[in-house]
Amino acid sequence: MDYKSCCEGFDVVGNKTIGFLNGKFLLGSEQKLSIFQGHCKVQNGKIKSFDQDSTGYDVVIDLKGSLVTPSLINAHVHLGETLFQGLKGRWSLEQYLMLAERWNNQLDGMKEDAWIHSAHVTVNEMIRYGTSVFCAARSGEIAQKHGLMAFSGYPLMESKKLNSFLINGFEKYAQFVENTIILGHRPGIFLHSLYSNRPSTLELARKCLSYASSFLTIHIAETIETRRKVIDKWGKPDIDILYQYGMLDDNTILVHGGYCSLEELKVISGMGSKLVLCPVSNQRLGTKCLNPNVLESEGIKWCLGTDGLATGITADLFQHMRLMKGMFSDIEEWKLWASVTYWAAQVLGIEDSNGKLDVGFNADFCVFQAETPDSVEEILHWLVFQEQKLLTLYIKGYKIKAKKTEIPCLYKPKQPLTINILTQLK
Repeated sequence: MDYKSCCEGFDVVGNKTIGFLNGKFLLGSEQKLSIFQGHCKVQNGKIKSFDQDSTGYDVVIDLKGSLVTPSLINAHVHLGETLFQGLKGRWSLEQYLMLAERWNNQLDGMKEDAWIHSAHVTVNEMIRYGTSVFCAARSGEIAQKHGLMAFSGYPLMESKKLNSFLINGFEKYAQFVENTIILGHRPGIFLHSLYSNRPSTLELARKCLSYASSFLTIHIAETIETRRKVIDKWGKPDIDILYQYGMLDDNTILVHGGYCSLEELKVISGMGSKLVLCPVSNQRLGTKCLNPNVLESEGIKWCLGTDGLATGITADLFQHMRLMKGMFSDIEEWKLWASVTYWAAQVLGIEDSNGKLDVGFNADFCVFQAETPDSVEEILHWLVFQEQKLLTLYIKGYKIKAKKTEIPCLYKPKQPLTINILTQLK
């Protein structure tokens, strides 16, 4: 990954040893968290040691007692939906998808430029809130420009906006995989939903997955209406169809699932598939978020994602943790923290390199510029509930800066974005 355009302060060429001195490091994961006060040695982008030795570094960063945690992981985001950030009033999922489709039709020849601007704004917002890894469609090149790691999905959806990805789809996917790997990211399939695709597209997805893929991600049972659409179209619910097509396994990342039955959750568990929950988006659209306690009782690994920033509102995963706690008050704070760090790494299959601070892991840090508590329990509470948190993001030991960027007005619908806009767009 080329960090020259996004890292601050250091020549990243070579094997310099970086010392992060005088930090308060939150080590470990899940219930095995601990505080280490001292120094961290980083070499070749990896954590080499935590110790009290302040010598032997090529570059020194004095943390002055700052809290250092693993950076965050956003397991589900849509880069192009920031065009519609600022929805006002009540919206359903169907109305929102209609807005996106009609506005993209209106953009016509400008829609790719609009998407690129939206993607840059989205990634910068993720950087601002400490995210180093994310999963989104067509995200490799954008992530590369900003120094983040992407799980980049090839989008499959039978819509006017994305129809071009279906034409010669397998050949385009093979090239997409090659380009994504060259950039140092993970390629996969973003299959939007089963109600928006026919068997021919599922056959294409299956062929692509057998060729080369790190993951398949798909929206399932997001609303009662979309669940009904799938059953009307296919004669059975999402999980049965994915199982039938051999597309339900431990590389399958299911999103939402609020209207899955208990029987379907048992199938998901048996196949080792994972779930990403997007509580802010669910609340914004008036839909149900799965109870994480139910998922855990069924042995299903889950984590949090923001969804697109139109319905997900913000890339601030701390805010998504707070809302999740509001929805499910009995959820323990260590689980909320795991859901944006180590569990999110498990969902993406990178738990051996990301999601916690440990020797041999990537040196991806959030450094907080604020006074923080000293015990693990108090720090977890602070991480979840402290609303204003100034932080600096480091990836592989180097500072990553968010850039000030905005989407030009000509690419966005006029505000306020109330439901009335649908009558103005054709």
